Amino acid sequence: YQRRVHGRTYAVVTEPAGTGEACSIVAGTTETRPCNRDVTCPVDCVGSWTGFGDCSATCGGGGFQARTYMISTPPDGGDPCPSTDGETETQECNHDVNCPDTTNPLSEVAAAGVAGEALGALPG
Repeated sequence: YQRRVHGRTYAVVTEPAGTGEACSIVAGTTETRPCNRDVTCPVDCVGSWTGFGDCSATCGGGGFQARTYMISTPPDGGDPCPSTDGETETQECNHDVNCPDTTNPLSEVAAAGVAGEALGALPG
């Protein structure tokens, strides 16, 4: 809702001459009054998407992550938001991350060796 005002500024067009009196209002004085009080301006919707949350799978694909649309200012006669409040959107995630081979017990040992090597301690 936006308040509107009507205003006017006084200007002296002719200075007093002879025995004439000066204007009772000083030049440059501004007067305002409200107008169109019964008219409300439309308010457009304001909203945004949250960031995507954690992936439901750590590797191997098949995981999903979601984000939510949050409306901070609902529309009031203005443009609607492109999505509804609380609407969720999902996307696939971690589809390019390979999982360790759990069928081969040596793969875990090999992975531990690589991790140990990175830390400077070889399995022995």
